[in-house]
Amino acid sequence: MRILRTTATFYPHVTGPSYQAYRISEGLEDRGHTSPIFTSDYKPDSQLAGYPPSIESISDFGFEVKRFPSVFSFHQYRVPPTALIEYLKDDFDLVHCHGYHSAIKDVLFFGLLIKDKPFVLHAHGSFGKHKDPTIEEDIHLRLYDLFGERTLRRADAVIVSSSQERKEAIQFGVDPDKIHIVPVGKDLETYTSVERHIPSDELRILFVGRLAPRRNLELVLKGIKQFQDTHPNRNLEFRIVGGEDSLSEASGGGYKRELERLAKRLGISDEVKFVGPKYGDELIQEFRTASLFVNPSHYENFGQATLEAAFAGLPIISTLTGVASDLLEEGKTGYPIQDAETLSNALSQFAKDSDLIEEMGNAAQQKAVDNYTWPQIIDSYIEIYESLI
Repeated sequence: MRILRTTATFYPHVTGPSYQAYRISEGLEDRGHTSPIFTSDYKPDSQLAGYPPSIESISDFGFEVKRFPSVFSFHQYRVPPTALIEYLKDDFDLVHCHGYHSAIKDVLFFGLLIKDKPFVLHAHGSFGKHKDPTIEEDIHLRLYDLFGERTLRRADAVIVSSSQERKEAIQFGVDPDKIHIVPVGKDLETYTSVERHIPSDELRILFVGRLAPRRNLELVLKGIKQFQDTHPNRNLEFRIVGGEDSLSEASGGGYKRELERLAKRLGISDEVKFVGPKYGDELIQEFRTASLFVNPSHYENFGQATLEAAFAGLPIISTLTGVASDLLEEGKTGYPIQDAETLSNALSQFAKDSDLIEEMGNAAQQKAVDNYTWPQIIDSYIEIYESLI
């Protein structure tokens, strides 16, 4: 099969969609298929620049990457019209576009009107943005839907990453028969390459993610305060790995300062550590030396860090959003939370029986391995593609 993949940006611009596009095209090429990527010529700032391990430049990827200049841009909507010409010159079996609010997808939509091919649309959380209570409704997105819904109707298949996102897609108006749940994949060996060390002298709680109001970290701080009031002799550390989300207009900046002030007011400043961003082996080290992982977010499309924590063998304490709604089995892989009290209660379970950390962590890891490894994911994509061609 010859599968064209499009994504709004690609490495060295590090995003979830670009990572998935990379791994899917790589997996297809390893199976003997061809899967080039069309993308814009957008260049990232230094904060977001980087390549996957063993990759130093575009030429190191095991598939072709073609960049097209953007002649018009509005916010993150960058229009590369020459991608249309390149599409018409080639002969693909199928087109898989990553992102609903994507200009290059819209350019290729006109190409599909001329040269009709099966069309797969990958949502990447596009249908659930209104679920985030920290983001005001964006009139630009509503205006976009006037055209974008045409591309959605044209799609032969729509890819979502979780059962939650499937529900959101149906509410958005997507035909349920077109929807396929294909999650993000991970590699177990990435996480087991670092020895697991559960602290014996403290309960070490880990959060990983960019700091923005939707992360709802106030819940964790208040829950820790409640826990300490009932367990005054129990040592605890809350490690927050990630930087301020400067990309999000909704964050407004200063979220870290708000959290620091709250921690001070609650009297838990010594227990809360703002570690900053971590990458590669340093990030894996954070996962493998934590007792458990917490995600209190109001909303997640998928929640990559939650899945990473499961692969690293950590129990999951999370609101039921994104992949947590599929990963969490109460009392087996972790505990769902809704507020500070339920978080405090969950921490109390681990304080009473420290063996639960290893038991639930192993169960979470096994569930991740059973459902979220890359070979399984590539199998799913091949099955979908072959059904459409």
